Amino acid sequence: MKVIHRLHLAALPSAVGVLTVAALAYWGQYSRAIPEIFLIVAIVATVASFIISWANVRYVARRVERLANSSGDSAASATSPNVAGAKKANASDELDAIEGAVTNLSGAVRLAQDDHARDLARSEQRNREQAQMLSAVSATALQRLDEVRLPIHILLENHFGDLNENQEEMLGAARVAAESVEDELAAMGELAGLELGTITLRRDRVFPADLLNAILPTLRAHASAKHIDLQSEIAPLIPAYHVDAARLQRAMLVLLLDCIDATNGGAQASLALSGDRSAIAITLTPAAQSAPTARTLLARRVIEATGGEIREQQGTFAIHIRI
Repeated sequence: MKVIHRLHLAALPSAVGVLTVAALAYWGQYSRAIPEIFLIVAIVATVASFIISWANVRYVARRVERLANSSGDSAASATSPNVAGAKKANASDELDAIEGAVTNLSGAVRLAQDDHARDLARSEQRNREQAQMLSAVSATALQRLDEVRLPIHILLENHFGDLNENQEEMLGAARVAAESVEDELAAMGELAGLELGTITLRRDRVFPADLLNAILPTLRAHASAKHIDLQSEIAPLIPAYHVDAARLQRAMLVLLLDCIDATNGGAQASLALSGDRSAIAITLTPAAQSAPTARTLLARRVIEATGGEIREQQGTFAIHIRI
């Protein structure tokens, strides 16, 4: 039984008392006799009301006392002993103790919320500062890298002197390494731009099958170089949806190429596109993942910003995008 029902029952003796007094006032006058049945009903109702009232009062009193004691213990553990003892001594009854405990807990909750808000603001500020630093470092490194790539390009394209085969090979490897570093630095700068909000994603209307068919020849050529037989099953009737087509296509290409690179040669792989009007799924099986790079991190961030997620389990790599 709820407390509110018990309190309503506790009010019944007052109603019985009012009716009894009114009846006694009427039948207690001269030449009026009180009916015997009324006396019996009044006695039974009064005794029953007294029992119910007493039981409810004892029940509510016990619950209030128990709640007051537990509130006092909670307040004592949440505050210093002197403050808790002073508040308990000043409390005139259990309800004061409960009110004090609720006040203390409300204050503690507000302090915790304020601390959480400050921590969140500091965390966001640190993330923003790190993204700004990453963007600045990326831009500066790209400028310095251009200063390295230009002499290498001049030496390879314009022979100012005879270069032997080893020298040309070393310069070629240096140019390839510089271009790879340039791609990583550019990805770092774009990733920082997405975090800072300086880069916004477009909303192009595109069919998922068109996106995947455009990169499929590159994937197959890359797989053939590793002696991997890549089969594809692309559903052509998936409805169009709005995304940043260029960035999403580049992100899918980077992640799928990374999976093919990490897969053992000589295997047979399957690439599938499925979906409906609510979501699409691009699945590559079998698949493995290598160590993350700036390009793969950027690709994952683009897919997340598009409303998608990446699932990797039991040798399967899947890109799920909600339309």
